[in-house]
Amino acid sequence: MKKYFLYYLKKCILPFIILTVFAIIVYVVPIEVHNYSGWNNPETLPEGYPEYLANRVNLYYAEFLVSVVLMAVITPVYVFNYKMNKRSADMFYSLPLSRTKIFAVHFLTGLLGIYAAATVAYWLGFAAIAARVRRLHLIYYLYAYLALPVPIFTCYSLAAFLFTRANTVEDGVVSVLGGFLAGIALMYAIDDITFRFSFFYSFNLISFTPFGIMQALAPLFEAAYLKDGIALWSFAGGVPGPALNNILILSGGILYTLLAGAATAYMLLTEKNRRAENCEQITESLFCYKAYIPFYLIIICAIATIDSAAFVCITVLAAAVATIAWRRTFKIGVKHAVLLCVYIAVALILACIFSMF
Repeated sequence: MKKYFLYYLKKCILPFIILTVFAIIVYVVPIEVHNYSGWNNPETLPEGYPEYLANRVNLYYAEFLVSVVLMAVITPVYVFNYKMNKRSADMFYSLPLSRTKIFAVHFLTGLLGIYAAATVAYWLGFAAIAARVRRLHLIYYLYAYLALPVPIFTCYSLAAFLFTRANTVEDGVVSVLGGFLAGIALMYAIDDITFRFSFFYSFNLISFTPFGIMQALAPLFEAAYLKDGIALWSFAGGVPGPALNNILILSGGILYTLLAGAATAYMLLTEKNRRAENCEQITESLFCYKAYIPFYLIIICAIATIDSAAFVCITVLAAAVATIAWRRTFKIGVKHAVLLCVYIAVALILACIFSMF
């Protein structure tokens, strides 16, 4: 297993160099070209939370988040694509290694590659800012970096789990995107219908995605620029909004991290039972079209309500197209045609009901 790990690690060096360059372009280059006028005098900003400074810090952190999330989504497509092709699957499964060990090597290699690329971009970005900004609490950058493996593992592990539930690369990408956006779609619908979360300060639906956990590190980045260090986790001024929002972010992050751990354990325990003959076949997993089509159809129609008739029609049409893409034929069969009609009927009934409120 050690020899295979070293062999596969060498094989992945070029792709990971490309990922590193990508992360640098997304995160470091914007830092280099930004105008830093006023950044070295935060004491001139209004008392309390320095909006001007924090907004720009958040912008840079958002760019770093985007680069890491995209790497976490792209990497499983590369390291696990052998499972999506019959010829490559037969070749890999014929190696004198168990399927579990092969999977573990690919999983670990992908995780290390993402972390290495993120590390290079992270510290290059830090150096670019440190060279321009005098008032910088360096310790918070270190804290954020030490915490970075957790969100990277969470995003990557869940992406790997979702991707490997599919039988083709295309279905795997659909599975990842659909799974990553499921939480945000559900919570947006609940918030839109009930206004349950409207009291949260700066309520951010990204908290309900696997990469929402990276938001928990945002205060550390902001604290690196604040005159008095970190101060975002308190009930400042008697207003509980910021603290509640951070609690929401941490809760979502903890939930997705636990799910990532469970997903990793499940993949390792069940890999030996995965059948090579499923490669290139229609994906029947619940983590793809089978569950995503009714879920998103009903959610979107419920949000749009019947008043947005054109939008509802487009959503219904998209569900029909998705069903055809899933079954890979216009002749989707009586069973799936009936199910699609049932899903559409439920969605339209909900749209009519919610349009009354």
